[in-house]
Amino acid sequence: SFMADARLAEKAPTAEAVAAQRRALDQLDSGISSALSVIHQLDAVSQEPIPNNTLLREGISNLLGMVDQIQKTQGLTELRLPMRLVEEFVDAERSPDDFTAALMQRLQHADVGGNGKRAALANLASRVRDIAKL
Repeated sequence: SFMADARLAEKAPTAEAVAAQRRALDQLDSGISSALSVIHQLDAVSQEPIPNNTLLREGISNLLGMVDQIQKTQGLTELRLPMRLVEEFVDAERSPDDFTAALMQRLQHADVGGNGKRAALANLASRVRDIAKL
């Protein structure tokens, strides 16, 4: 139990690492929101009867700068999606909520199996102790 706790502590991120990750995700979110706003503005300008080419060029230039910043910020995050989520749910146009429900069901099933194995091992340990006492 102590060794398991020690292994978990080794893998647990520090508060500083969590805060840095949070800042990076906030920057990423802000950058994406800003880029989407520029895209909407570009769309509005392009829909005008006589589009303002200067505004379009400036907007595209701003958008490219934002995309570069988003890519830099993205490298600071360690956000990864399970391939199963992408392949079986997103690509199949299914809801990520369905993935969460399926994953929860698999975890509950695995937990039941794990509890049975733990009980069997505890029973075996008890029997070995009993035999050792003879």
